[in-house]
Amino acid sequence: MGTDLHRSIISFFEARLRDHAKVESFHRLPHPDEVLYEVKRRGLDPLAVHLSDAYRYTQVDFDARPSELRKSGFILIAKPEGSYNVDLVTDARERGIGLGQIGKLLGAINRRDYWRYEPPKRN
Repeated sequence: MGTDLHRSIISFFEARLRDHAKVESFHRLPHPDEVLYEVKRRGLDPLAVHLSDAYRYTQVDFDARPSELRKSGFILIAKPEGSYNVDLVTDARERGIGLGQIGKLLGAINRRDYWRYEPPKRN
């Protein structure tokens, strides 16, 4: 199930959204098994965000993503120690879905084509 997230992770996520200049509002969507949010963005379409509780996000997790993210949205690897298979980013991108950790989400929120966003490379 996707609700094994400590409340400090959810609080951190919500605080980052509150501080983001492009975020107009957000609210948690009702779902019995997953942590999902709708983020309303200034001047852009709303964005569905799934906070995954996976330690290692895999193809199985991606295939079992909530129906709200079948055609678009962003899958946030919410646990700071979480990781994901980088090959999934390409698969997700082809479906109009962003995938990554909090820094990537915060950059992607600014873009209409959020699923294509790649953070700048660090030296």
